[in-house]
Amino acid sequence: MKTTRLITALAAVIVVSAVGAGSAYGQAERLSYYPNHKLGSVPKYKRSGPSLVVCKSDSRARIRKQLSGRAERRNLALLKRCDYRDIQAAVNAAENGTRILVLPGVYREEPSRRVAEPAEAFSGDYQEYDAPGYQDSGKVRVPSFEYQRKCPNAQNLIAIIGDGPDEDRVCDTRCNLQIQGMGRTRADVLISGQRTKLNVIRADRADGIYLKNFTVEFSDFNNIYILETNGFRMEDIQSRYSREYGFLSFTSDHGLYNRLEAFGAGDSGIYPGSGPEGH
Repeated sequence: MKTTRLITALAAVIVVSAVGAGSAYGQAERLSYYPNHKLGSVPKYKRSGPSLVVCKSDSRARIRKQLSGRAERRNLALLKRCDYRDIQAAVNAAENGTRILVLPGVYREEPSRRVAEPAEAFSGDYQEYDAPGYQDSGKVRVPSFEYQRKCPNAQNLIAIIGDGPDEDRVCDTRCNLQIQGMGRTRADVLISGQRTKLNVIRADRADGIYLKNFTVEFSDFNNIYILETNGFRMEDIQSRYSREYGFLSFTSDHGLYNRLEAFGAGDSGIYPGSGPEGH
């Protein structure tokens, strides 16, 4: 099986402009905008600061089996602080700058999985725009940012939605989060979409997002999708069996793809989509 590996930096000075993702790649997306290139930076790894711990009922057994020495002791100590069974619950509770520490286990995010797309679309929360040639239709109708803010888990198993109702395209809440698997290897923490959501992880205007050390699988489109985000980092992650893209960034800046592995994608395993023009 062909495996894609990429280690590359995406950090650029940009020209601010609007881009319709429907005309750029296979998934229709709202009209989106590059962040202000004068602000933002690639996030740095945080070893201290506020943190929340996520675990599963079998995390203790997995820690005992998979880890030893300092790593085992550290994870057993973290287990005593575990207040969340699902990553989305910890994201919802997180303040800016929080580290979300995910102990070994399989995370299917059942509460998010049960959220259905609204029976009737929010009529005011869709955008429609011309995209000649897109799937042989001249019109594309897609959810707006407001739709994602109001119903974050309609399309996303884990949603990090950073902008507030002001919609100024600058992160207000859940900014500079670090979501990190605490296993010895990325295989010790598995986030499984099981084809039930368009995206397993969506970071939307979530400036400063840092994702590290886990495996993600089985999206109905993107395993990890970063959109309109100023400052992001994806590191030591394996993506497998996404219906289309394993790792996708779009109209985002100051980003780093580092030690990523992708296989079994329906399209690109790793896709730095519509990156900013710069030097």
